[in-house]
Amino acid sequence: MTVQTKPPPITCAAVVACVLGCNDLPELRYETEHLRIGTASDGLLCQGNLDHYERLITTLEQQLGTSVRTPIHVYLWDESRFFPDSGWCDDSLIGCYRQGAVYADFISIEHELVHAVVDTFATPTPFWSEGAAMALGSSRTFFGETSPVDNLDLHASPQLDYRPAGHFSRWLLETHGLELYRELLRARGSSREAFERTYDMTMEEAQELYFAEAPHAYGALNTCDHPDLPQTGDLQWSETIEIDCAAPNVWGTSQVIGALRVLTVTERGFYELTTTEQEGAIIPCFDEDLEHPVLVGDPNYGDVPPASGGFLQVFTGDRGKSVLELVPGRYELSIAHEGHETRTAALTVRAATGPIPQTPESAG
Repeated sequence: MTVQTKPPPITCAAVVACVLGCNDLPELRYETEHLRIGTASDGLLCQGNLDHYERLITTLEQQLGTSVRTPIHVYLWDESRFFPDSGWCDDSLIGCYRQGAVYADFISIEHELVHAVVDTFATPTPFWSEGAAMALGSSRTFFGETSPVDNLDLHASPQLDYRPAGHFSRWLLETHGLELYRELLRARGSSREAFERTYDMTMEEAQELYFAEAPHAYGALNTCDHPDLPQTGDLQWSETIEIDCAAPNVWGTSQVIGALRVLTVTERGFYELTTTEQEGAIIPCFDEDLEHPVLVGDPNYGDVPPASGGFLQVFTGDRGKSVLELVPGRYELSIAHEGHETRTAALTVRAATGPIPQTPESAG
């Protein structure tokens, strides 16, 4: 995998012109085995971005039993807030997949890459297509406000509710396996016909089981695929990391460059998180199922709960809180700085003194 260093073909003026109505696309500057990527800004993608997207493609190939024989073209917009200005997709969308190409921002790219891989072997209806993109991405799936049956014959956003489509698809994967799910995606006919022919039950029967069996949220399938922060002692982890865009596991956007590590905590307690980098943050890995909603502030889950909507805790600067109560689980640590210059930064986590964490059992 290589990072191309050719200057971007679209200047700021050209981007403004595109906003005003043209549909020029950026040059495909980056190359991996399965991807050709162009960015709409002059900021670099780093090797960590490219490696992550490539790993996602190869994982999806294995899960879906397919091969991406022709490289997927990806056009990446840097600012999610202004993605509609790109003119690449409908105004209501922050990403789309059309005719062998992905048009996305950093939030939607993984969702659209799932569409691209599914397109190599199947053309499912919108309910099953969006369900696959939700279920096989790197985010949790949840129950929706509407039922799967109510969405079967609806088309893409905003009519189709993606959440029940994704959560129901994930339930099918968990309860009936990948082989049948691949058959479902290949099946002809309406959404209902494809399902009932594949699973030999009605959608209403399946939905009843789904509501009875599925958890509030399924853990993400493809998440936290970063190196572990090395353990250097009892309840202590530390690493000196080179933040170089060309180095593995370093990520970049038009504004920042940084690295990601995974921290695995086995004992509940207070931990001090420090870094010499400009910014540091921690989030849960979101890889565990949730039987019920988890709210920020729930004492069972410490300072970085696996909250249903996601939760990030900064541990540097004036906004930061460097001593955090953590419960057993996997966490994603990020350190970053503005700009793209190479730096070396230390990241350390160690047990800290503090009050004994109170659980409902011990408090009672």
